Amino acid sequence: MPRAPFVLAALALSADAQYRWLPPRPAPAARFGASLVWDGRQGHVTLFGGQSYQTTFSDLWRWDEEGWKPLVAPGTAPPARSHAALAADPLR
Repeated sequence: MPRAPFVLAALALSADAQYRWLPPRPAPAARFGASLVWDGRQGHVTLFGGQSYQTTFSDLWRWDEEGWKPLVAPGTAPPARSHAALAADPLR
């Protein structure tokens, strides 16, 4: 029987060699091809887009020490996409 590909929706982080599992909700839906960027000035990771086997996403999420939070981008959001590039602006 062939094995179907799968998407993992869990995330484990390590700080000082200590691992902990994030609570499952609220969290972005399981996906691949999402774009991530670390904002060292504000101390969080931003996630945009990606895709599952049924849809392509245009959502925006932030992760910090409190967990995932959905974000609303100011202005017009870009269309849904996967494998996009992100960059943090350290001056803003």
